Amino acid sequence: MPIDSGLYGPRTLTKVGLALLSGTSPGVYMLGSKNAYGGLNVNYVGRADFDLISRLSDHVSTAKYSHFKYGFTQSRLEAYHQECRLFHLFGSYSLDNVIHPANPSRFPTKCRHCGT
Repeated sequence: MPIDSGLYGPRTLTKVGLALLSGTSPGVYMLGSKNAYGGLNVNYVGRADFDLISRLSDHVSTAKYSHFKYGFTQSRLEAYHQECRLFHLFGSYSLDNVIHPANPSRFPTKCRHCGT
């Protein structure tokens, strides 16, 4: 049974795929490849503290991942907590990013899932 991330997608991780998104907002994302069932094989979990579309654009040039799922958030603190949630949900599936997400600067908060 697939894990529900609560994010939109998957979409193709290309400039064209990102052009369909609009706005400047913090957010979270997952990168990977599309599977046979139309879902995403998750290999990377990340966040953008200020501009999700710009952050996703950074990954287009690497060509390491073909698809993404995304979600906008109201604040960078919310983005951090969502990234932590996704990191713990998908961490056992051998993510490429193995280090726990860092909290945003000037926010001395702890992960709601593990307390780090």
